[in-house]
Amino acid sequence: MRYLFILTLLSFQSFAAIDLNLQNELQEMANADQQVRESIGKIGWDNPPEDLVSQMREIDAGNTQRLKKIIKQHSWLAAVIGV
Repeated sequence: MRYLFILTLLSFQSFAAIDLNLQNELQEMANADQQVRESIGKIGWDNPPEDLVSQMREIDAGNTQRLKKIIKQHSWLAAVIGV
């Protein structure tokens, strides 16, 4: 009973391990994604330059592939989304 009381006082977040390398990698991926989209947005989405659209597609494809690997490796939502 005493242990149960102690567990309720502790934050459950303290039990979670934070992978700072993965966190940084995801942030870099998000930054690259947003940077190219902001560049297109400044020029205009009506008629964006093909090189920026190509760059955006490459970033999207790379990010998608990497995120699938991350999800598979860490089992995060893998059962829910069927990865």
